Amino acid sequence: MHCLKSLVAAEALSPFKSTQTTFLIDSLNYFRGTLIQQRAVILAEPNKVPIRINMRAMHPDGTIIEYVEFA
Repeated sequence: MHCLKSLVAAEALSPFKSTQTTFLIDSLNYFRGTLIQQRAVILAEPNKVPIRINMRAMHPDGTIIEYVEFA
């Protein structure tokens, strides 16, 4: 059972471990459009949580970045 919990925890943390940096931005919608034009892949669409909106994208060079806009 302990091994299963560890595996589930590792899977849940995977997106956070692969993120290489986080940028605070003024407009998530603007950056999303710009990233798509630059052929980035949106890994996690904008997600609104109580105090912020965040999104993860993989750039053409493989770099994974989280973008955060405070609401």
